[in-house]
Amino acid sequence: MAEPVSLDDIKAHLRLDPDETGEDIYLQALIVAARRACELRIGGAIVAGDASLTLDRFPASPHRHDGVDRVLTIFLPAGTVTDIVDISYRSSDGTEQLLDPSIYVADLTRSPARIGPLGAWPTAARTPGSVIVRYTLAALPDDDLQTVCHAIRLLVGNWYANREGAVVDTRGTPAELPLAVRWLLEPLRLVATP
Repeated sequence: MAEPVSLDDIKAHLRLDPDETGEDIYLQALIVAARRACELRIGGAIVAGDASLTLDRFPASPHRHDGVDRVLTIFLPAGTVTDIVDISYRSSDGTEQLLDPSIYVADLTRSPARIGPLGAWPTAARTPGSVIVRYTLAALPDDDLQTVCHAIRLLVGNWYANREGAVVDTRGTPAELPLAVRWLLEPLRLVATP
């Protein structure tokens, strides 16, 4: 996967010599860490790509969420889902099975996206990781992507300047994230509406 912020972009942001390559590996690692931190902070993917959800079993009993019954629904985390690639499961006899798409319905219009059976889910083996849902995530819209890219630049810059310790404010108080990063990312947080 190509990172949304390039090494050249980071070097320009940090005002580093683009021909100096001694810290390129370190800077690349900071870019990846900053992207992941931003994805975790907003609760979704930044760039398009494949994702998967692993479950120990299919949902087998009704549960309540926000006072509403949610029967047998699988919720897909991590952003805007554009496609369900497939659902596989290990049957009770231990064989791998591919679930026929005609027995479930997917609602990709909400966040998180959801999948429900048209009847009942099949019986999966009672072992960890018996059910795997593979799906495709959309990239953020361009305006939101540019906002996140700036947050990535700020995080990399902060981590580059403060390699060994916590980020501190002007009074020397440790801070979780630079305030500008919080201001950039908070409006992009995905709020689940199951």
